[in-house]
Amino acid sequence: MTTTSDDRYASLSPFELKDRLAALATECTRSSARLLLDAGRANPDWLALEPREAFVELERFALSEARERSLGPGLGSHPEAPGIAARLCAATAVPLPGAALLREAVEFARSDKLIATMDKVAKFSFDHGLLGEGAPDAGFVGIAFPGGKHDPQDETMLDTALRELREELGLSVARQDVLAELPMEQTRTTGYRVFPYLARITLPDRWQIAEREIAELIDVRLSDLTRPGVHDKMIDRFPTWQKAEQVAFYQVGAHRLWGLSYRILHPIIPRLVAGEWDV
Repeated sequence: MTTTSDDRYASLSPFELKDRLAALATECTRSSARLLLDAGRANPDWLALEPREAFVELERFALSEARERSLGPGLGSHPEAPGIAARLCAATAVPLPGAALLREAVEFARSDKLIATMDKVAKFSFDHGLLGEGAPDAGFVGIAFPGGKHDPQDETMLDTALRELREELGLSVARQDVLAELPMEQTRTTGYRVFPYLARITLPDRWQIAEREIAELIDVRLSDLTRPGVHDKMIDRFPTWQKAEQVAFYQVGAHRLWGLSYRILHPIIPRLVAGEWDV
């Protein structure tokens, strides 16, 4: 390809560009021993076998773990979490297709290489604007409340919220201390639905945070959010947004509380100031 052809391709739509590149690749395979793998439009005519074999081995292990905690004929339950990585490594020490890849994946996830890789992902995301134009550096994540996905053993969304609070902060909250179920919010980029709750807590002598999920714990007082100049707006843009927009935020020390966390917290601040709840 030449500079002239590069300029010509710049005006093509993504599908037209894909078709043109596929045609060029096909021409190259006629004069070489290379194989062209064409995924088509999300409908490939080939399979990457080893990752699928590894997934089968993972499923086999998951079933054996569930079987160990049988609830009755044909019924299993959630496995014991302690030691599960070691049990998975032992289960993959067999000469079966996909087992070696699965074992390598587990060893990678338990090694320092994972941290180094995530640092590279963060740098790439920052360099390409995936963290938003307002992100000050590659380590920017933002302020978020404790939370996570709904698990099958959670009967209600409140069960999920209380469980995640225990897992992430080591904090147990009694149901009578849950003051309000707040309106459901939805993330703009991923479409996740979030069901927030307001609760009264007793500060522990020592926080027990999940260090792999939480970089820093920030103690924010209501007065920190009502001081003049704390509530502001910035112009920001994410790759999934069609254009830059005004984004409201609270300045909390060196951090900005914005996005989903802002949308959850902002409506209840006047209610907290008015003393609607005994906190």
